[in-house]
Amino acid sequence: FFVFFFLCKKTTPSRLLLRSMAKKWMTGCLAKVTSEEEYAQVMATVPKTFTPTCIADFGYKYTEEGRLVQLSNGAPFAWLGQKHYDLLGEAIIEDLYREMEGKFGFQRRHCPLDAAEGEPTIPIFLSPNFATASRVVMLIQGMGAVRPGMWARALCINDTLGTGTIFHYLEDCAREDWGVAVLNPNENEALPPLPVPPEETSFEEFWLSTPDQVWKDSQHKRAKSAKPIRGSDSPFHHTEYVWDQLFSVDSRPVAIIAHSFGGKCTTHLLRSRPETLSRISSIAFTDAMNDVRPKVDPKPLVKLMKAKAINWVASYEHLDKELGTRSGCRELSSGHPKHEWTSESCRASVIRFTRESFSHASSSSGGVAKRCDVA
Repeated sequence: FFVFFFLCKKTTPSRLLLRSMAKKWMTGCLAKVTSEEEYAQVMATVPKTFTPTCIADFGYKYTEEGRLVQLSNGAPFAWLGQKHYDLLGEAIIEDLYREMEGKFGFQRRHCPLDAAEGEPTIPIFLSPNFATASRVVMLIQGMGAVRPGMWARALCINDTLGTGTIFHYLEDCAREDWGVAVLNPNENEALPPLPVPPEETSFEEFWLSTPDQVWKDSQHKRAKSAKPIRGSDSPFHHTEYVWDQLFSVDSRPVAIIAHSFGGKCTTHLLRSRPETLSRISSIAFTDAMNDVRPKVDPKPLVKLMKAKAINWVASYEHLDKELGTRSGCRELSSGHPKHEWTSESCRASVIRFTRESFSHASSSSGGVAKRCDVA
């Protein structure tokens, strides 16, 4: 009796189900399925190709509300390992690029702008009115896997495009008739293509059999063969390159909106290109890294940061609550305690601040503009 009870306790329905399957993949969510139907639905997110180009190849789509769901049943994202996650992220990036070009009419430009045939390039995006708008905005995302159009890849996958992308900012800028340049500071080299798997490799094996650490190690090794992008071989150089090629050619007032490491790209630009100081209308940081040193940096830079910059930081306090000054920059609450959510959480305040600063810049006769309040 006790042996029978022990076996029944250990052999659960889900274990019996998985044992009955001819092919058992226990990666991620597949280890938790309780029915053949559920197993088949999760497996539908395994691409039937080694070179997916869009999220539909992964069995996903975005709803009208901007949520990533499975095509087969509308269920949310199912984790199937780091390799699957990273390459799904790359497919999402391409979908976002197509959205910026299609819905928003942005032009994809390739840096370096004078690239020779066959030379590696990276994309940036310019609004349809960038060349003609009287006021222009430079959008700079943070570091890591994010690319133009993204604030946070994890939010694009696990929450919505509204929180994870810059799309709401693009809509706001279009309403204001501001020109926009979306930078790409993280893509500093051209990676070689993924190796072609052996002919006998199944799609399931290709997507599900690689342990996470093995995949990460292979990507580090792959990066060693990457070719640097001329003019954009670092986030700092990329920001300088875009300024030199697209912003320094005229005298229009410029507003910078920068998230996370985009803050350091901004302060580096201000130091390396001091002529930018007279052009900057405002700097809106969203939980950004600000490394200005008031006692060390040039006085014009310190004065600009004091008068024209605000950093909306992660905080449990209500939106726009004054939090003091750090690194010579005024800090306000973004209204959200998590770093990756801050850009969308404080968007209305950022746009209002930018609008008011542009208005001050238009009426200013030179020098540092008056401080613009958002409250």
